[in-house]
Amino acid sequence: MRAISLHEPWATLVAIGAKRFETRTWRPEYRGPLAIHASKKFTDSQRRLSSSVEFASPLLRAGILPSGGLVPTLGQVICVVDFAGAYETEYVFGHGGLVNPGSPEYKFGDYGPGRFVWDLRNVRRVKPFPWKGTQGFFFVPDELVAIQEAA
Repeated sequence: MRAISLHEPWATLVAIGAKRFETRTWRPEYRGPLAIHASKKFTDSQRRLSSSVEFASPLLRAGILPSGGLVPTLGQVICVVDFAGAYETEYVFGHGGLVNPGSPEYKFGDYGPGRFVWDLRNVRRVKPFPWKGTQGFFFVPDELVAIQEAA
């Protein structure tokens, strides 16, 4: 299965359903299941951001402590989503109307010009398991994800 690494707190926000869109500088042609991996890197800046009201509120609602509660998932696959496509940022505000600039979703991404909005649907949390992530897409054995998803 294809996978992508996201830094915390963004990976967990996807896993709990609080973040539906991921913003990137590139548009993949791929569509289908995508494992979300929480990057091992967790900087002081990310810790502070996790404790800000916009980020801490959905984490706390999911029973996750904003900064310390994210540490156990670092370097692990934490959920699977259906990657439904990518749109230019201009589309999501214009014709698509998918993201409202005042919404929490907007604060979770970089919707600047020339970027792409990845549509992540049907989140399925899995029992977290360690895996080495990398930039761009990488692969996790389907059998391992299936075993973890069933657990």
